[in-house]
Amino acid sequence: MEILELAREDLGLIKPLWERLNRLHREKSVHFADHFNRFTFDARSRELALKSRLGIFAARHGKDEPYEAYCIVSLEGGMGEIDSLYVSPDCRGTGTGSRLMERGLEWLAGSGCEKIRIAVAHGNEQALGFYEKFGFKKRFTVLEQIRP
Repeated sequence: MEILELAREDLGLIKPLWERLNRLHREKSVHFADHFNRFTFDARSRELALKSRLGIFAARHGKDEPYEAYCIVSLEGGMGEIDSLYVSPDCRGTGTGSRLMERGLEWLAGSGCEKIRIAVAHGNEQALGFYEKFGFKKRFTVLEQIRP
């Protein structure tokens, strides 16, 4: 599995994977499925375009193969963020997610990052153990209300 750093303008190459992650969040969401229904790749791309520093890493088996996993990280001031991480079911358990996470963390460290955060969608708690392996700890529980 090769891991490549993509340019901002190549973000569209991971669109199918991002859409799978969004569908997963929608299916697991107890309270916010409508949010994930309305949250499109184009909307997410516009949000990411506003980030001052952005790292995009994607994994595939070979040069002419489709991407199977990705990790997007960003930096605003001294605050780093793991914006999104997805690994296709066929690649889970192979170390691909860990390798992507390590690349993203290295990128943030090399960018002078002081703190790093990640938001895990409610319903996707099985991902917490993965992030804890990299030293992340639960600091807050944030409640949200979406008004019509």
